[in-house]
Amino acid sequence: SKMVVVERLNLALRIRILMKLLQRKDPNLFSKARQALKYCAEKNKEGNQGFIPLSTSIRRTLPKVVGEKMWQHSEMCRRWAIEQASKKKRLQQKRTADSTQA
Repeated sequence: SKMVVVERLNLALRIRILMKLLQRKDPNLFSKARQALKYCAEKNKEGNQGFIPLSTSIRRTLPKVVGEKMWQHSEMCRRWAIEQASKKKRLQQKRTADSTQA
C-alpha cells in the first residue's frame, strides 16, 4: 500500500542520514552500523523469520548498535530535511505561479 511505500522511503532516508552522520563523526560506529545493515539484509534474504520484514529488523537492530540518542538524532535530521524540501517546493511553485501571471 501507499503507506508502506512512504514508510520504507522514510526509513531509507533516515538510514542514509544516519550513515552520513556516523561517517563524519564516528567512523568506527559507522562500520558497525554498516555491518548490522548487511547482517539484517543477509538474514532477511535467507528467510529468517526474525528478519522479515527487513524494515522491522533494521528498526529493531540499528538503535541498539548506534545508540538511542544517535537514532533519534537521525529522525530529527530526516524531518528537517523533508521540511526543507517542502519549503523549497512551495517556493518554486509560487515562483512558477508568479511568472505565469506576469
